[in-house]
Amino acid sequence: MFWVIRYTDRETKEDRELVVEAATRLAVEAWALKRNIPLDFVGEATTEDMSVAKRCKRMWRYTPEARYTVFGTPTSLRHVACLMLCGIWTSLAVLHNMHVNVIEVVRAGKWF
Repeated sequence: MFWVIRYTDRETKEDRELVVEAATRLAVEAWALKRNIPLDFVGEATTEDMSVAKRCKRMWRYTPEARYTVFGTPTSLRHVACLMLCGIWTSLAVLHNMHVNVIEVVRAGKWF
């Protein structure tokens, strides 16, 4: 769960906000006290808070972002390679059902 911390910087008197990944509100408050951040407001982060924090590099995550995602689900490189091979095999099966000899087309260089 992501939490937003809004506070006023003591030196510059500017309003700032951070987005922190933590399990509970108590964990967020302990995190802020450990880093000497004054707590003015702590609440659940909205998608807008998260997008602003990502842009401004003020987002603290403990779980790394997935490198590859398929339909929004994190996957590994092995799964991505398997999905690509399945796509190639499917296209070859469709061409075979259309009675296209792929090997002859490749050897002859008649792509289009």
